[in-house]
Amino acid sequence: MRCGVPDWSGTPSPCGATGAGRITLWLLAFFVPLVAVLLGAAVVDEVWVPEERVELRDEVVYAYVVQNGSQFLTVLTADTREKRVLLSSEVVSRTEAS
Repeated sequence: MRCGVPDWSGTPSPCGATGAGRITLWLLAFFVPLVAVLLGAAVVDEVWVPEERVELRDEVVYAYVVQNGSQFLTVLTADTREKRVLLSSEVVSRTEAS
């Protein structure tokens, strides 16, 4: 029996932990950092893309572009953080806001 190889019999391994104990330790070593990263990302209020000035035919929108499709532009507005779907044919210009 090798150290680190799961053993479901419950007999002690040369490493001192049973098979279930080793699996539990492995799961903790994997999931604790993953959960910490996800919680950190959820708490941070920063958006990871630059704010853009999107000029439409009838208005100007300051927003973060989430998805750029061929017919639609999906944005998250900078002021209210609302999701909006804009028609690409309505977009006159897009520049990075300063």
